This record gives sequence, C-alpha cells and structure tokens, in this order.
Amino acid sequence: MKQKAGKLSFIILAMTMTMGLMTGCSGKSSEKSESNDDKITLNAISFMGEDTKRNGFNKVIEAYEKANPGVEIKIQNLDYGTFTTTLQTRIGANDAPDLIFGTAILNQELVKSGQIEILNDYDILDQFTEDQLSCMTIEGNTYGVPLDRMVICAFYNKDMFEEYHVEVPSTLSEFYEVCQTFEEAGVTPFIRPYKDAAYIQYDLDTQLYPIIDKIDDVGFFTDLESGKTSFSSSKEMKEALELFAKRLSYLSGDDLGTDPAVSSQLFAAGESPMYINGSWTVGDILANNPDGNFGIFAVPISDNEDENKMYAAVDDAWMVSSKSKHKENAIDFLKFLTSKEGLQIWSENAKAIPINGMEVKSLDPLLQEVSEYIQSGKIVNVDKYVFFSGEATDKFNKNMQLFVNDPDVEKTLKTLDSEFQIQ
Repeated sequence: MKQKAGKLSFIILAMTMTMGLMTGCSGKSSEKSESNDDKITLNAISFMGEDTKRNGFNKVIEAYEKANPGVEIKIQNLDYGTFTTTLQTRIGANDAPDLIFGTAILNQELVKSGQIEILNDYDILDQFTEDQLSCMTIEGNTYGVPLDRMVICAFYNKDMFEEYHVEVPSTLSEFYEVCQTFEEAGVTPFIRPYKDAAYIQYDLDTQLYPIIDKIDDVGFFTDLESGKTSFSSSKEMKEALELFAKRLSYLSGDDLGTDPAVSSQLFAAGESPMYINGSWTVGDILANNPDGNFGIFAVPISDNEDENKMYAAVDDAWMVSSKSKHKENAIDFLKFLTSKEGLQIWSENAKAIPINGMEVKSLDPLLQEVSEYIQSGKIVNVDKYVFFSGEATDKFNKNMQLFVNDPDVEKTLKTLDSEFQIQ
C-alpha cells in the first residue's frame, strides 16, 4: 500500500510541477480559466420573434452582467411553433432552462406538473398590482413576472388612407367599405403573416375576444375544451369565424408563405395599407421605415361603436424553472429586469410599454398611440380569460390553418367538435 501511495504521490507531484510550469509560462490564461469555471450561467428560452425585442433583451443582459460579473446569461430564441416542443424536450432530458418566457396562464401544463417555481415567498412581487399579475397567478400562487402591455390591432398606413380618400373605420360597415375601396383599386388590403400559425390565431382574436367580452364568459375556452359547450352550438365562435371568413375573402398575397418578419417589412414599405398584428411588432415596423406614417385602430365587430374594443394583455413575461440549480440568481435577474433601471432599458430598446405605466424617456409616436388607447379603456382585458391547454391549442391552430384555405364555418365547427371529441 505504501508503495502504491508513494507512486501516486510522485505522479501528483509531477503533475503539480508541470502545472506550475504552465502557470509560470501563461499565468493570465490560468487565471481566466479559473474565473470562467466559477462563473454561473443562466440559460433562458423564449419565442421573441422580433429582432427589436431580442436586441432589447440583450441590452438588459449586458447591463446585468456588467453589474454582476460572476453571472452570464445565454438565451435561446425560437419561433413560437418550435418553442413548446423544444422546451418539453429539454425538460424531459433534465435540461430545463433556468428562465422560461411566457405567462403562467398560457403554460398551465408546466405549472400543474410542478415545473415552474412559485414566487409567493420571494421579494419580487410587491411592485405589481393584482390585475397585473392575473396572467401569472393560478389558484393563489404566482409563477412569474410581467414586463409590459400589448394590444393586437389593425395597423394602417396613414398616407395610403389619405391617398385613397378613406377614413379610419369605427364600425364594421365602415371597415368593409375601406377594404372594398382598396380592393376595387387593385390594392391588397392586408399583409398577413400566416406562415407562423400563431398569427392566424392573433388575427382571429381581434374579433373573437370582443365578442366573448360581451357575455363576459371567462370560462369560454375551458368549457369548449372540456366538452361542456360544443363549437357548433357556440354563437360566439360562429360569429367570430363568420367575420374572419369575410376578411379572408378580400384580396391577399401569399399568406401562408409569409412570415412575421417579412410581413413587417412589406407593410413598412407600403405594400398594403393594413396589417393586423400585435404591438410587439412596432419596433420592427419602425426599423424598416423610421419615417413611416402609421396608426392603429380596433378591428370592429359591429356597427355599435361601444362594442368595438381592442385586444389588450400582458405581452412579455418570464418564469423561473423549479428545477433550476441557480434559482436565487435567476430571480435576482428578474428583479433587475423589472426594476426601474431594467424596465427603462427594456422599454426603450424593445419598443415596449412597461407594465407599471412608468414614463419612458423616448416613446415613439406609434407606441404612444398604443399607450393612449390602452389608457382610454376601450380594450378587452384578455388576461382574465384562460385559453386552451397546449394540446388543445395545437388542434385549434391546425384547424385555423385549414380555415384560411377553406373558410367554411359550419364545416370547421363540426371538425373541431370531432377533434375535441364533443358529441
């Protein structure tokens, strides 16, 4: 035993001397390696598809890492179509990201399976109101923090409206007149980013939620998913699909082949006068045409102006994985992100409206218009509605893709009943 120990000691001594020589030749390299080994890495995953948003988040990361040199943050940005699958795969492989993008309401399966950390006992929620946290709270527990507010609306090119002598519509009849005027002039009324299926849903949502809001049915989607209500018997779903089918009847380009980034470019360049999308795309629109003359309006559902409201909700939000090995660091980053300094960096660079209503030093006129519309109260607070679960969402979105090519309302409602196994 002593002989083996002596041999081992000799080997260790030799290795130590060799390492000492290496250190003497390159002391800085060794010091850097040790520093990297000690650094904590937080992995984040998101479906922020807009370059402006991604750049804005990177600015926040840069500021945080500068103040916290022992922490680095790496983010994986995906499109919405692959986000859920990638996240589930990573969780299944025990490789869950520390920071997960999205709201608790839209990620209930993750919440119910215990994958998301409850933040009730952490010192991070006091700055938010109960309403602001509604989309992050399930059964009394809060699972994340919101950053900003958004709307889904119709963006319009003010110069094109003036050129073709049309006014901003405030009723459904006026809206159809605007569409018809452009169509008769040979101008495609809408740019549609339907290559990403989520944007078909966003388009439908501009009229579906105001219709649901008239009956104030917060269980609308859960009743459909559970079979308590059938799609075929839902007057609200039928009305929304009929309105959607009417809009789809107007001239269009390669809707299913056009992605959101290209759509923003085309709209900014004046290819079409209207573009239904979320306010998260403002940054990309302005990046493509900083001097563009654009505005917004709510997509009408009737000739009663009081019923024509704009979809509004929390836009960007973050949660912490319950499996994270660095929960305290992840939560510390979210504290910075939602601090006055962090939100200022985020809002200015991501072109976003902060959740707490704080004044942003340089808010673009188009974003200011969005902010004023939210403050006007002519909105539907979508956060109070619980949408379909992940699997049900996939089924619904698949059928909406089919609906774009074949907008047969009755057929689609029956197909949805069949796929949701509703008798």
